[in-house]
Amino acid sequence: MARGTRTPEERSVSLIVGRNLRRLRRERGMSSADLSQALGERGIRLQDTQIRRMETGTVHGQSTPAVTVDHLAAFCAVLRVSASDLMTPYGDDQQG
Repeated sequence: MARGTRTPEERSVSLIVGRNLRRLRRERGMSSADLSQALGERGIRLQDTQIRRMETGTVHGQSTPAVTVDHLAAFCAVLRVSASDLMTPYGDDQQG
């Protein structure tokens, strides 16, 4: 597999994390810029545009940025949730 190419499973997990990230961020009344700033205070440099791309899957035809373990840990710390909260499908995404 070419470097930088993700499997469908990896992409699916990133999309689930992105959707949950957006939902949880909004529930906490945070903008993507607020989240970017809070992440920066923890040493994670993500611009608000990068966060929005993670949340929505694509922007202007560009693929979703991969969510790293460092990103996941920082999201959990800022939003005060578990990794499971970010990685488990929610609502319409749930398998049933």
